Amino acid sequence: MPAVPDVLNAMPPPEDITIAKDEAARIRDTILALKEPYHQVAVLFFLEEKSVDEIASALRRPPKTVHTQIYRAKQLLQNAIERGNGHGIVQ
Repeated sequence: MPAVPDVLNAMPPPEDITIAKDEAARIRDTILALKEPYHQVAVLFFLEEKSVDEIASALRRPPKTVHTQIYRAKQLLQNAIERGNGHGIVQ
């Protein structure tokens, strides 16, 4: 008879799951705190997982503009997270 994998041992400990959920919520809140023109683009790209072309079409912006705004939003998010500000971005 084949061995049955031990699913319970493969799962991370509950505290790791809680930490991951808290971190995801903090990142989501940080994205939501972005100011325009980065807010809409970041929500669509990071949270709704839309492509650059889909975002460009929805917002009626050139794809290159969307690329640039995603790049700048990433910089703002990274800086906020590194500073430990979480969702305290104002740019």
